[in-house]
Amino acid sequence: MDLSILGPLAALFGGCCSSVLTLEGIIATQNSGIGSILTFCQFLVVTVEGLFLFVDVKRGFPFFKSRSISLRVYIVAVLLYYVSSVTNNSVFDYGITVPLHIVFRSSGTVITMIISWLFAGKSYTKIQIFSAFLLTLGAIITSIFKDTDCNWTSIRVLAMPNGSSQPPRANFLIGIGLITVSSIASSTLSIYTEWAYRKYGNHWRENLFYTHALSL
Repeated sequence: MDLSILGPLAALFGGCCSSVLTLEGIIATQNSGIGSILTFCQFLVVTVEGLFLFVDVKRGFPFFKSRSISLRVYIVAVLLYYVSSVTNNSVFDYGITVPLHIVFRSSGTVITMIISWLFAGKSYTKIQIFSAFLLTLGAIITSIFKDTDCNWTSIRVLAMPNGSSQPPRANFLIGIGLITVSSIASSTLSIYTEWAYRKYGNHWRENLFYTHALSL
């Protein structure tokens, strides 16, 4: 086994999982609007850190250093990023729990594949399509049966035209709609960023700074 992959894996799963657990703990005890505050703080920290790399202060007055990527590219990226972030943070106001949010966002894989196929001409193998289908199916099942067990009895109740189960709450459906919009915007941003890297080169630190700074 290649031990060099252990570091990235530890950073990915350790960082992501610890962040999600922390977010769930905060949302459980604080007002749901805390998500926007956390996003603002994240953007602020990344922007301040990037100032030391992309702002020249040696000439007595701060000047931005020359960019490798056009500013127009960043403006479009910021619009997509903003829509994705705002809708993503708003879902917690509509009864969406953190675990459900994570599971449903995993269906973003199939959204990315569809957009890539439509606009980037990408093709996928049968196993990739089947894997994306399983992710989406799991997200749908988790969303439908978020308050009940997934079994044949629950399925029959849902299938009954005049079933005794309560109809989905409007707030919950709005939350699902917001996650869908967020997933589409996020997937489009990923494809757009990939296109920008192919055209201008992989300047990820510059991209990180400008997308966060302009979003503020």
